[in-house]
Order: sequence, then C-alpha cells, then structure tokens
Amino acid sequence: MTWKRGHTLDLLEEEHHRIYGSKWALGLDQKQFLISRGLLPNHHLLDVGCGAGRAGTQLIPYLDPGHYTGVDGHDSSLSAFEHYEIPLHGLAARQPQLLLHNIETSPLPLAAAHFDAVLAFSVFNHLTDPAIAARHVARVLKPGGTLFAAMGPPPCSLDAGLALKETLTVRSLLVPNKEIVWFVFVRQSTL
Repeated sequence: MTWKRGHTLDLLEEEHHRIYGSKWALGLDQKQFLISRGLLPNHHLLDVGCGAGRAGTQLIPYLDPGHYTGVDGHDSSLSAFEHYEIPLHGLAARQPQLLLHNIETSPLPLAAAHFDAVLAFSVFNHLTDPAIAARHVARVLKPGGTLFAAMGPPPCSLDAGLALKETLTVRSLLVPNKEIVWFVFVRQSTL
C-alpha cells in the first residue's frame, strides 16, 4: 500500500479508526522504526497488544508470509483486526496469525525462542503486573532477539532475561508534535 497524504487522512476519518485510536498513522511510524533498527522481512515478529492492527496493517505486507503474529487481550480489538482490517487491506494471503490472550495471566501459547523481535507499543504501562508479562515475552524471544517497547519499559527486565540496549526518542513521521520514546531490549542467552 502506498501512503499518500489524502489516503492517510481518509483512514483517520473512518469511525473504526477513531474508536481504536485517532493516531492510526502511528502504525507507519512503528514499522519505519523497526526497520531502522534492523527488522528484516524474514524475521518472525510478535506484536504484543496488537489491538485492531494499527502497526500490523503496516508490518504484515513487509514481513514474509506467516511471519507476523499479533496478540491482544481484548476480543473486540482483535476481532476488528481480523474481520475488518485484514480484508480491507488484502492481508489474508500474507497468513498473519492472531491470538486472543492476556499476557499477564499465563505464558503465551507460542514456541519458546521463536521470535526475532517483539513489538510492545504502549503495553507495559497499561498492565497490572508488567514484570510477569516481560518474562512471558522473553521466553518466546530468540537469544539475541529484540524487544521494542514504547511508552514505558517493562520493569524487572533483567530478571526476565532482557538487557536494555538503548533508549531513543523519535519524532513521528506523520503525527504533528508527537515524539515516541522507545526502549530497546535484547534477550540474553539464558533465562
């Protein structure tokens, strides 16, 4: 999909996007940031708190088929992603995997050490026990894999086997006067 100024504004005007966040265009910012930090099409990416697909609709076309997994604890958001966004953007052939799961209540039902990268945009700051969620995320990251957390780092990250690599403040490409603080963690060899 080619993003044009008019097309972006059209997306922001849709009722669906007002419900799930007026800053829908931040998905493109997230994609560009991950690519700038080394995300490749052949990487397996887990999008924790994927919601209705703000970042997913940008990342799925970039990644190889079957390499995007989104997880969210809100059925209505995930349903909007699956039944509205994926068909709207013609993404079904890219084989995205979506999972309804509360990351705080139990480990992710995903293979250990499978993902090259995890995106957690505005997730840890909304959780009751972010330390547990950080441990669940670390388990599914490959050793040397990267967690990209925005809007607050996971506490006790070293206890989860994650080491802070860098903290960056990045200006939004599309949303005026918006800066995003990213915390980039690397999974250690052993948990």
